[in-house]
Parts: sequence; structure tokens; C-alpha cells
Amino acid sequence: MGKLRDADSSSFLARHGLRPVVNACAPLTVLGGAQVNTEIRRVVDEVLAVSVEMADLQRVASSVIARVTGAEAGCITACSSAGITVSIAACMTGDNIAKIKRLPDTDGLRNEVVIQKGHVITAGGAPISMNIMITGAKPVEVGEAADCGSFQLQDAIGPNTAAAVFVAADRARRPGLLSFENFLKVAKSKDIPVIVDAAGQMDFTSYIAKGADLVIYSGHKFLGAPTSGMICGRKDLVRAAYLQEFGIGRPMKVGKEGVAGLIAALELYETRDEDVVNEAHLRSLEDLQERLRGIRGLRTEIVPEGTETAAYRLMLTLDEYTAGITAYQLGQELMRGNPPIKVHDFRATNSELYIDPFMLNDLEMVIVADRIREIFAAGPMLSSHQAPEVKTLFDLRAERLNGWPDR
Repeated sequence: MGKLRDADSSSFLARHGLRPVVNACAPLTVLGGAQVNTEIRRVVDEVLAVSVEMADLQRVASSVIARVTGAEAGCITACSSAGITVSIAACMTGDNIAKIKRLPDTDGLRNEVVIQKGHVITAGGAPISMNIMITGAKPVEVGEAADCGSFQLQDAIGPNTAAAVFVAADRARRPGLLSFENFLKVAKSKDIPVIVDAAGQMDFTSYIAKGADLVIYSGHKFLGAPTSGMICGRKDLVRAAYLQEFGIGRPMKVGKEGVAGLIAALELYETRDEDVVNEAHLRSLEDLQERLRGIRGLRTEIVPEGTETAAYRLMLTLDEYTAGITAYQLGQELMRGNPPIKVHDFRATNSELYIDPFMLNDLEMVIVADRIREIFAAGPMLSSHQAPEVKTLFDLRAERLNGWPDR
């Protein structure tokens, strides 16, 4: 059935008045990333107790990353955001240490980075344009927010273009934007390196196989590693990205525990049968859907997760007047409970919440279902004449941080 993660079992959490969250929205950064399993923690504990030459540890990482992704080489960074920044820097400086030490001074360097306007987005942190500007480069936004043509990308690439960035994320998939294949075709015709932000993706091979020069993944999301990021791609550019530790990459460097933990996670990934994992998750969601059947004003549907895998989520769609509660209110009530439950609320303004099975055990699935039923049974929170409160994802996060660090 699974075991409920209880704050009383952790002296650290109990001592500081913290409660583990029932994570129904996947290994997000705002929830501390992955719940790292025992085998990976054992590797991290081992490396924390010794000194090790970091360049040698990164050489091992490069070999493992290359084997898993099919890339020429790889390296590990502090996180995927750091990986994006040092990858952009690498395309401007190459492995020239003098140029590396000059950044963010880009005088005399090709210092423009093209990106579709609809990809200058964020799934929970800073916009990608921020990653570009940190290096001293200038983001060149192409097309409109929901529309971009090949001719616009061709026109945007000029003599100062250092790289082209493509964001592989659910929120970046819009019918009017260029597909990766078309984006890559244009950039390659201009001999411009293509960097793919695939932070939350689980497809570790296709972008490299199709010709991307550098691809960045998160280590602490679906791979289940400690906080870290992974760069894979062309050997010369991977080397240049790693060498950014002599410059702007210095405050983004990863520790030995991050490198060793991600190596261990990749080795475990090689032995994992994703079809078996996804099938188990699908069965769990079907059981959850059955437990939620018959709630007035709530419709449920199992939908693809959207990361080009066979993964699934349960979509909760509220008829807010019939239900007497908005999606935003339901998400807030779940977090106020004991234990707090966090669901995906990035489409709460569309009356939708999502439950991801990746971080839930069987008992937690039951707890989620029971808590939702309790909230609906408590009676309406929204009158028939009251307009639903509309808040964006960033409104919700800003509210969460109000008064921080005070309690």
C-alpha cells in the first residue's frame, strides 16, 4: 500500500516545525525536486565523506551521459537553469579562457541569441531571456507570442548570432510556433548551434539524434537525483560549457554530491523499464479517478503528461458554480490540510488542476482522494452570484512568498 511520509519520522523537520508535502504535482523545484531514493542517497553519502578530483568525477559523468543520451560528451551543472546559461556562454567563447574570463563583457564576440517569442517563458522561475542576459548576450525574440514562421527566424539570424535556443516544455507547445525540426533546419542552414532547454523532459535521446548541438536536462526532476542539471551534446561545446567555471559559471558550479548523485541516477535509469513504470502510474490514476467519481461539479480525465513519453496525469475540471468552489480555492484548501497536498495549479485560471502520480505512493493516492471528497462535502465556498476569483500562477506564488522569511 505504501507508507505515509510523516514529519515525526524526521528529527530535522520536526525540530523546525516543517511538514512533508504530499506531492501530487511531480518533482518541482519549489517542492525541493525529487524524493531521492536510498540507493542514490548511499552514493551521495559515500562521496560526501571523501575528497575527489572534480575534473575526474566530471569525466566519469561525461562517459555515462554520452552512453545514456547518444551525445559525444556531457557534464553536470548546479541545475538546468545554470546549464542553459553556461551553454549559451560556451557558444560565444568556445574554450578560449581569456574570453571566458571576460564575460559578461561580450565586446568583439558574436553575442546575439535567437529564440521564439513564445518560448521566452518560464515554468516556475526566471524567463529564459534572463539566462541569456546573464552571459552578456542579447536575446533576439522572433515572431509573436503565439506565431512564428521560418522566414522570421531566417531574418533574425545575422553575423552576430551566437546560438539559437529552443524550449521543449508543455507551455511552449503552440500550433503557431516552429516545431523543433523546422527550428533546427533553419538554424543549421545558417550554421548556428542549437541549444535545447529540455529541463523537465524524459526523452534523453531524440534531440541529440535529430541534430541538436547542446541539450540540457534537470537531474532533480524525473531522474530522481539531488539538485543538479545535465548538459549533453557536441564535445567541443560541452568542454566550453564546463570551462565556464573559470568565469560566470563559477557561482553556478555543482558539488561532488550533485555529480555523483546524478551519475547514480543515470545508471539506475538505464535499468528501469519505463513502460512498466508508466503502466503502474496509469493503474494508480484509474483507481484515483474511480475514488473521485460522482462528485458534483467535478469532471476527471486521464491525459498524456505532454513530455513526449507515455506518462499520464489526472486532469480535474471544475464547473465552479455547480461545484461551489474554484480550482484555485480547491488547490489552496488541499495545501491547508494535514498533511498538505500540492497539485498542479498552472491552469487554475482555466478551472483545471492536475494530479501527477510520479511522486505519490498508494497510500498517498488514497489520502488525496479522501481530502478532495472532504473539501467538497464541507459545502460551497462560492455563492451562485459570486464571480470566481481569477489569479495567475505567479499571483499564487507571490502570495506564498508574502512576508518571507518571517512566518
